[in-house]
Amino acid sequence: MSHSIISGGFLFKSNTRRYNMKSLGNILQGGFMSCGFSGGVGFFSSGLTDIVTVDNQPAVRKVFVLEQQSLRFVASTWSDTDGTWRINGLNPNREYIIMSLDNHDSNYRPVAWDKRKPIIG
Repeated sequence: MSHSIISGGFLFKSNTRRYNMKSLGNILQGGFMSCGFSGGVGFFSSGLTDIVTVDNQPAVRKVFVLEQQSLRFVASTWSDTDGTWRINGLNPNREYIIMSLDNHDSNYRPVAWDKRKPIIG
């Protein structure tokens, strides 16, 4: 078993064993939230082009937001059945990583967008 741990205890690299969503949620909820990363007027939204899809079809999947510099968990939501999603209350002066997981049957790797600044509105 091979793994590395980086800032804030976030697991960066691990063996091929998959973690179930309940244990991943417990890891991410475990004290990573910081008022400097959230609580702002910024938001991320799927819009019309960044919807969650599986096999080119809209899908219900988990979407996470991590603070870019520290990799700390900030927020999460589920996409709707049409693939759209929105996360509010983000600090517009920070950069974030947005990540979506195929947490249903785990056939696909996570999709992530990094160095994203929230929209103000």
